[in-house]
Amino acid sequence: MNETIPFRLETPSSTLHGLIDLPAAPGERPTVVICHGFKGFMEWGFFPYLATLLAQRGFVAIRFNLSGTGMQPGDELADLLAVLAATGETLAPGRVDRRRLGLFGHGRGGGDAILAAARSPWRDRVRALVTWAAIADADRFPPALRAAWLIVHGADDETVPVEEGRRLAGRAGGEKELRVIPGASHTFGSRHPFAGPTPQLIQALNATQRWFRAHL
Repeated sequence: MNETIPFRLETPSSTLHGLIDLPAAPGERPTVVICHGFKGFMEWGFFPYLATLLAQRGFVAIRFNLSGTGMQPGDELADLLAVLAATGETLAPGRVDRRRLGLFGHGRGGGDAILAAARSPWRDRVRALVTWAAIADADRFPPALRAAWLIVHGADDETVPVEEGRRLAGRAGGEKELRVIPGASHTFGSRHPFAGPTPQLIQALNATQRWFRAHL
């Protein structure tokens, strides 16, 4: 049976709180670090559902609350890098295969995931990246990304226009896929409290778990 355990991580600038969803499969497992977006939190809407789905598929899923709920540009990237550095060390030791790391980010958290995956040493360690409705500020994103990258965007995203997803795909090197989901909003129809997956969210979830299974 899957298990969810809390953690607390001290960084030079903040104290981060998070949850680790462990799969029933024993030993070191491929691992996905989940980063929420602007004004989000790890228990919002679809994040617990996503973490449970990944754990059921045999992944360790690590989610956490960004300091300032993702409203402090710069600090949020530092938070994500701190969690990555602790993954498999102080976070879930003995359960994480550090050779099979993946990143997931939504909205501005998707932008942070892109930046983290392109930064040394994670450029050589993160093997798979999935972003949903990620921002696409080309001035912020270096071209050094090496991870296999799935870009998911809703065709009717009211917060981050779908054109930003196309811009990301145009800049991405290496293995990539852009998946535009018809009728999907910024949160793929999901709300908080979570009332179950919508057809659009199911498409995004299925594409995400398939991508991580293929590349981790």
